Amino acid sequence: MRRITHRVGSVYVSVTVFLGVISALVVGVALGFPPWCQTMVYSTSGLVALSMLFMIQPTTNQQTATILLKLDELVHASSDARNEVMDAGDDDRRSQEQLHDRLHH
Repeated sequence: MRRITHRVGSVYVSVTVFLGVISALVVGVALGFPPWCQTMVYSTSGLVALSMLFMIQPTTNQQTATILLKLDELVHASSDARNEVMDAGDDDRRSQEQLHDRLHH
């Protein structure tokens, strides 16, 4: 999955997509933007966007988990670490904001 995500984010794919968009605009202008052409563009763009979402999400989740693991290691290595802060990841957003306000204000 990493290889796919890396390739999808490459310059070559960006250039290919850009050329595809320009081609679609040229064809649309040449044909007067018939309804079937608009439907094809909308459908294609929706499918591509949804596909990109599902391709990128696993990599994003892995990177986030890696960052959190490294951060946990740094916190555990600190002698001033507070247990309430270390356990904040299990709390809901409101509790985290209250803890932040209590510690930094």
